[in-house]
Amino acid sequence: MLGLLFAYWSTKGIMANLPTYFPRTGEIRLDAPVLLFTLVAAMLTGIVFGLAPALKTYRAEISAGLKGDGRSSSSGPRRHRVLAVSVVVELALSIVLLVGAGLMIRSLIEIWRVNPGFNSHNALTFGLMLSPSKRTAVSFERQALRDATASFESVPGVVAASGVGGGLPVGVGPQMPFWIEGGAQAFVAE
Repeated sequence: MLGLLFAYWSTKGIMANLPTYFPRTGEIRLDAPVLLFTLVAAMLTGIVFGLAPALKTYRAEISAGLKGDGRSSSSGPRRHRVLAVSVVVELALSIVLLVGAGLMIRSLIEIWRVNPGFNSHNALTFGLMLSPSKRTAVSFERQALRDATASFESVPGVVAASGVGGGLPVGVGPQMPFWIEGGAQAFVAE
């Protein structure tokens, strides 16, 4: 439960500090099916590894323990070998998980440092949705984008305004429309 709380809080903290151009931030969340799978796997692992010593103890010869020699069939080189192997496997898996977590954190830090290809200082970005019923008319869409750009440029302190089809570095789909002055709408594949 503490791990879940830590994951929830750290996800919220990371999301609050992600750069605006970071792609697919809306998809970052704790996933219920993954959490359910992890819970079931942890319970099954606990049951299996909890039953193994219980079954081993159940099979032990009671008479050997009662004789007072301190030895039973459950203690011996075979048992110590199994314990040693399980410790080695646990350590190996822990190291793999720690290395994977370290690489993921390093990759996230490197992604934050990526140059987006433009100077984002004093830049403002936002989404603009046109009415779906009026988007079918190419002339309406073109004029609406021109009007929006003109109204943004008229705001005091604005140096330049522009419209793009999707924020960098993410495109908007397999085809991006564009217009040539005095010509018809064209499409270009990304």
